[in-house]
Amino acid sequence: MQTTKFTQNDINEGIENLKVGICNIINSLANNKISEFTLEFPFPTTVMYEMIIKFTNGVKVIDYNAVTIKLRIHNSVNILITKVGNKYHFESNLINPIKDNRIVSDKTFATRLIRFLEQVEVQDMISEEEQKYLLSVANKLRNYQYLTRTEEEDVYFKNIRFPNKN
Repeated sequence: MQTTKFTQNDINEGIENLKVGICNIINSLANNKISEFTLEFPFPTTVMYEMIIKFTNGVKVIDYNAVTIKLRIHNSVNILITKVGNKYHFESNLINPIKDNRIVSDKTFATRLIRFLEQVEVQDMISEEEQKYLLSVANKLRNYQYLTRTEEEDVYFKNIRFPNKN
């Protein structure tokens, strides 16, 4: 009877460690701290899929099959998980918020839009909500531009002190 109790505790501890590990991988990918990761995990894709569904919040499963699981996080990051043998390869890519022919891709656009929106004086609650939404879109765009900047554009972001590290 005592052996069963220790075994159950070991299993519970192992599941908790696995939960923390998978959440850390997904969070690191979502926050652009890493762009890929390989995890040895000798279980079928259905087990990985169920663990992701059970352990993570804010993650949307776009598609999954015996070889791949496609996730979307906060509508800004896609994560592709591919099973190769006994290993799972996690990789992320940012979703470009700049739609073709809909918004300019100039590196100064998002910053100029943010400054403009911050100066607009709203007169009612609906306008205030719209302003907050547009500021959030402009900030996402500037974050995307910063994360995908070239060496030449790096000077611009240093000049505007973005991101502001206090």
